[in-house]
Amino acid sequence: MRIFLSTLGSAGDVYPFILIGEALKNAGLEVYLCTNPYFEKTAKERGLHFIPVGSSEEYLRTVNSQQLWHQRSAFNEMVNYMNAQQKPAYDALEPWVDSSSVILTSLWSFSAKMFSETHGCCVIPVRVTPSTFISSYDPPHHRQLAWSRRLPIGLRRLFLYFVEKYLVDRTLAPFINDFRSQLQLPRIERILTSWAHHSDSALLCLFPEWFASPLPDWPAHVHQVGFPLFNLLDNQQDDELARFIARAPTVIFMPSWALSTKRELIVSLVKKTRQRGYQCLIISQLDHHLTDDDGIRVERHINLSQYLHQCAAILHHGGIGTMAQSFAAGIPQLVIPSAFDQFDNARRVTAMKCGTWLKDSDIDNLDEKLRQILDDPDIAENCRRTRQQCAPTQAVCEQIVATVHDAYTRHMARS
Repeated sequence: MRIFLSTLGSAGDVYPFILIGEALKNAGLEVYLCTNPYFEKTAKERGLHFIPVGSSEEYLRTVNSQQLWHQRSAFNEMVNYMNAQQKPAYDALEPWVDSSSVILTSLWSFSAKMFSETHGCCVIPVRVTPSTFISSYDPPHHRQLAWSRRLPIGLRRLFLYFVEKYLVDRTLAPFINDFRSQLQLPRIERILTSWAHHSDSALLCLFPEWFASPLPDWPAHVHQVGFPLFNLLDNQQDDELARFIARAPTVIFMPSWALSTKRELIVSLVKKTRQRGYQCLIISQLDHHLTDDDGIRVERHINLSQYLHQCAAILHHGGIGTMAQSFAAGIPQLVIPSAFDQFDNARRVTAMKCGTWLKDSDIDNLDEKLRQILDDPDIAENCRRTRQQCAPTQAVCEQIVATVHDAYTRHMARS
């Protein structure tokens, strides 16, 4: 059995697939990752075969775009990028795929999902965050959807239908259906909210039930396996970094691409943290010119499993991977969301009382938010409890392997 992992997106989308691929490879399967070549080196270091889509330059240009991380322009910017990836991704996979193949697809890997129709192979959608399910019972926390929570559920369901039909499909459907017509496939609708999730085999969700319980209008065949914690530097030991963290209580700041272009915000966050007497460890690939203070340290990457739990708290952009790592480390979180699932993740962190969130335009309230996450004993206790709920990554990976095997067996029995 050959496994193909097709994922289009940023590190938060790709890294979980690399971890899945590593688990499947260790189970004796032949695994290919199909994504942007920016991730090729990491994938090959983990023993995966690699099928490139697009260019690293194209990827970096996109993730560094301020429009991608602004709530008002993010969706259209993402759609434009993803539409341009569909045919190259299909063409890259097509020579390798046959009816015996298994393909795991990320949310935006629409063309890879079509192989279930064109080649009859087993396709397993993979979802990294619950906000991709637009549920009438618990709509994700997006700016456009927030007020719908006040509606009776019948009206809320009708409103979400119109959002799907006249906002989401209007943007996505023309391009996707044009591509499908080239493959002689029928037109589809509700692409992002229904069709992309549909599977006769399994729908793999990389988050636990204690983070998001399944709802009556979620898709069928959902398998929630927990957070697979990807660590880029599994075996890193950095004595200098260890001494820095041991010297004084340290707050870690992980802006990712989403916040890295907002220099004024970054400077304010770091200064406020220092004024409260904490050191600041910044994880960023950009130079923010803040290292004239010996209480500030900048690293491109760190071994999260080794050092994150030693920090007093974390400030981050709200990506699901960073949030999951913070749960596993048992440290309070201040989330500063910009777009996509980040607002819904911030809502869930706050509801779990494992931290709070801050609008990037609301910097005047930063002092109070920092005081809250650093000094509130209830938040500290909830973080400890949540850490105990996090399943070991090995156990999560074993569930993933079992789910893939079961899905393939059911698919072949139907075939």
